[in-house]
Amino acid sequence: MEKIRQYIRSYLTDLYEIPLSKFFLYLKLTPSIVTFLGFIITCLGSYFVFNGNFLIGGIIIGIGIFFDSIDGTMARISGKDGDFGNLLDSVIDRCGEGVIYLSIIGFFLYKQVDKTAVILCSITLLFSFMISYIRAKSESLNIENKSGFFTRVERSIILVILLIFSQPLIALYILSIGTFFSALMRLYVGLRNAKK
Repeated sequence: MEKIRQYIRSYLTDLYEIPLSKFFLYLKLTPSIVTFLGFIITCLGSYFVFNGNFLIGGIIIGIGIFFDSIDGTMARISGKDGDFGNLLDSVIDRCGEGVIYLSIIGFFLYKQVDKTAVILCSITLLFSFMISYIRAKSESLNIENKSGFFTRVERSIILVILLIFSQPLIALYILSIGTFFSALMRLYVGLRNAKK
């Protein structure tokens, strides 16, 4: 699975990330500025989601995620791929993802009450963070662990597409189940590799 992901990632990097990164650097934008721009755009999209305008919200969130996919490539091209930027990017990524899910929870709590949706979104939020945490903890222990399919990229694609089609509940069913099993798989792989 990781090999497939890396192949797709390499293709997308050549297709748009490198050209756009060079363009943003030409405009004198720094990777950190692009990181914050992506977060602000994501927050704006989340506001629309909270108010039930899933089409507009999904499109704007997609743009925010698009911006966020550029900052790492910009850092590598500009030679600013250091610990500061990596830490900042990781924290902002988690915040951005959290804001999206909180906006969905808010919608189903205050705009269109649906307890099932709130529970599913809470599960998705929990295990999305667990997937990232297990990888980070594994890396801190020098354990190789990039397993699982529902990484942030896959989660974002599923969520944005189904928001655009105004189907947040379907997205939550898919994501809650997917993130749960992906977190279990990553934990299993991490524990297995820890024994080697």
